[in-house]
Amino acid sequence: MSREARVILAAVLLLMGLGLVVLYSASAITSAERYKDEFWFLRKQAVWAGLAAATLLAVSRVPYRRWIEWSPWLAAAALILLAAVLVPGIGRSVNGARRWIGAGPANVQVSEFARIAFLCVVVRLMCRPPELREGFVKGFIPPFGLALAAAGLIALEPDIGGATFTMAVLTTVMLVGGISLVHLVPTCAAALLVLSIGALTKLKYVLGRIRVWLNPESDVLGASYQLQQSLIALGAGGFLGVGLGRGFQKLRFLPEPHSDFILAILGEELGLMGTLAVLGLFAVIAIAGCRIALRAPDREGRLLAFGITLMVTLQAIINVGVVTGCLPTKGMPLPFVSYGGSSLLCLCAAIGILLNVGNQVVSELDDASRTEDPSA
Repeated sequence: MSREARVILAAVLLLMGLGLVVLYSASAITSAERYKDEFWFLRKQAVWAGLAAATLLAVSRVPYRRWIEWSPWLAAAALILLAAVLVPGIGRSVNGARRWIGAGPANVQVSEFARIAFLCVVVRLMCRPPELREGFVKGFIPPFGLALAAAGLIALEPDIGGATFTMAVLTTVMLVGGISLVHLVPTCAAALLVLSIGALTKLKYVLGRIRVWLNPESDVLGASYQLQQSLIALGAGGFLGVGLGRGFQKLRFLPEPHSDFILAILGEELGLMGTLAVLGLFAVIAIAGCRIALRAPDREGRLLAFGITLMVTLQAIINVGVVTGCLPTKGMPLPFVSYGGSSLLCLCAAIGILLNVGNQVVSELDDASRTEDPSA
């Protein structure tokens, strides 16, 4: 295993372990009240963490080129599942959003799987021969059309933030892959305009979140209550925190503290030092992932490693931005830390692909050295 792959694996496992510890602290009271069992959330997340770790190791052994080969079928399955989520009786609705498909006792968020599938197929399209990558019809429409279809179905759930995130990742990969700015910029601008108009006219809560973000003091006990409590938690933590398990905001002040705002609990109990440690681990993943992308043996590996690194780090940046009030409220978990099984499983699968790209660098370097020195 390459040095970068070992570093990423260690960072991910540390984040998962810290996530379980903070999750128990943040969710014990809620678990006891709802389910008469203070370990309920922890037990479920621990099972998902075990499955995710096993998935990471299994996927890391599959050559990344296989995922590129399978990507048309994966994207087709993702489109079908994204459409199925919108069908009553198949998709499960939670708080007015239909984003999940039931898998026994668990809910699986299809958009998490879809991002990886569409990332693979976009990479495949961007690695075609030059004559097929150029031009508007042959070069631009296929990858952008698939990305737009995925984002459009996610937006219908409705999940405007998730759709924007998906589109941002895929279009950035297209840009790095050499797509023409002449085609990309005006088309993205038009798509963003249509999406914004639709979101602001049809989904009043989007406009409400933007207003609260611009003026958080306008509704302290209403729309901006969660953000205000998050900021109180971060401020109360100070430099070293109040101590693990001793936070107050989880005592019915901060809603759903084990989910998207778990960083606020971590900041309160472990302080600025704990928060910076978590951010440092994500920085390590970003740097090591970029090194793998730069050293990848082919174009597919470079784009795939870059896309996965971008997906993980951008999700972390958005979560931190929301928790600190730098971005409008968006339900996006902190990777590897927040409560959520399907998110953890899909992120670990993506990291497994990234590790395989890093391992292929070492494997091909070893093969080259043996070729140069037959006695080795």
